[in-house]
Amino acid sequence: MNFNEIFSEDIIDEREKKLRGFWNRESDSPRSILQVHNGKEFPVRQIEDDETVVKNAINQMISSRDLSDDYLPWFGPDFGTISTAVYWGGEEVYPEDSCAYIKPIIYDVDDVERMPNPVDAALKDVRRAKILRDKVRERIESDRFWVRSVDFQGPLSTVGLIWEQTDLFCAMVTDPDLVHKVMQNVTNHLILMANALKSEVGPQCGPTWPYVWLPDDIGFGFTEDLMPLMSPNLYKEFGAPYLKQLADAVGGAFIHCCGEFEHHLPVLKESGANILGFDYCEPHTRTEAIYDTFGPDLVYHVGISPQGEKLWGDTAGFIENHLSKVAAKDMRFYFCVDTDFIDAAERIDVVKRKMID
Repeated sequence: MNFNEIFSEDIIDEREKKLRGFWNRESDSPRSILQVHNGKEFPVRQIEDDETVVKNAINQMISSRDLSDDYLPWFGPDFGTISTAVYWGGEEVYPEDSCAYIKPIIYDVDDVERMPNPVDAALKDVRRAKILRDKVRERIESDRFWVRSVDFQGPLSTVGLIWEQTDLFCAMVTDPDLVHKVMQNVTNHLILMANALKSEVGPQCGPTWPYVWLPDDIGFGFTEDLMPLMSPNLYKEFGAPYLKQLADAVGGAFIHCCGEFEHHLPVLKESGANILGFDYCEPHTRTEAIYDTFGPDLVYHVGISPQGEKLWGDTAGFIENHLSKVAAKDMRFYFCVDTDFIDAAERIDVVKRKMID
């Protein structure tokens, strides 16, 4: 195997130019990007055995090259949703039959004063990602691939892992200054962590999910999944300012939220944060609602919930019978398809027919 022959300079340069043009909204860039990843044969998400991670990463890159014209080689070190929270010392739990989780270190406001300083941002899962990246690089004898960030939870989602959530929401009302103190502490550390991922592990090319190719000189992807549980007023005070700080620090934010957050769209818009796009879930958050607030400047990556399956059957059916009909012509979409998806072939077909000019 000669990785540099499989991914020649010409292939990488041509595809990178196209994808950068898409993110930069160049006039000749396509409306939609279709990127197919071979996760059926070579899964890479939340695998605890590091040797399997490295082998699958290499085989995934090689076998994905010709599945779509928009694929660039990447390695995704995914250690679960606790990657941004482990720096504060909570007990990590790794069940045999489910995903890793972490126990909070704050259960009431009195615990805030006892909150430890976080471990150096270049350690923990950032260091583990760097070690695995180096193993991939050594085996393929090439550095012409990108690295996804570890599962990067945004400020609110990270605090929701560190602070027991019921008490956190109560404290937003009873002890707002303490909540702001923790939010700022966590946001500062997340900025350091994002910079460590860029400098120690990079070049970064997007979040753990979705598999959008987003180079770190344009922006960074993170999760904002606690947002749907809050009122607009609470989110405006405790969420949006810290999201903006992180977005400003990384150049631009591509935000994942799979819950209902239409009620926060005005706050997100008014925050002034440089939001590059959303990964969202229909019908909980509607494409038309995001467009009505933000217009055509965003990149849209959309999936469907179990409720969506009742309405449209699967994502391919959603694209065929709904999205292609309601999406404005100046909207820009990124479609990431894993070969492990049940409707992968149908989804690829309908995207090509309905969503690519």
